Amino acid sequence: MKNLIKEKLQKGQGVIGTFVGLGHPDVTERLSRLGFDWLLIDGEHAPLGLETMQQMMQAMNGSNCTPLVRPQWNDMVIIKRVLDIG
Repeated sequence: MKNLIKEKLQKGQGVIGTFVGLGHPDVTERLSRLGFDWLLIDGEHAPLGLETMQQMMQAMNGSNCTPLVRPQWNDMVIIKRVLDIG
């Protein structure tokens, strides 16, 4: 799978994104089609569960936008679970 963010950065190009704290897949679906390179799904400051985060990432399928996730806590178990969902 191509890492479009990494490719742009290696070429010296900037990347643009935004944080998403609203926990609904429609939000990430729409934002991912506005030309952002990345969306950060904020699990630390928003009440998002793992299932919601997964649905939000799935809603970004078909776009060139890369999902990034900030886990709820700096805990190895939580980080592993976030990695497991995508």
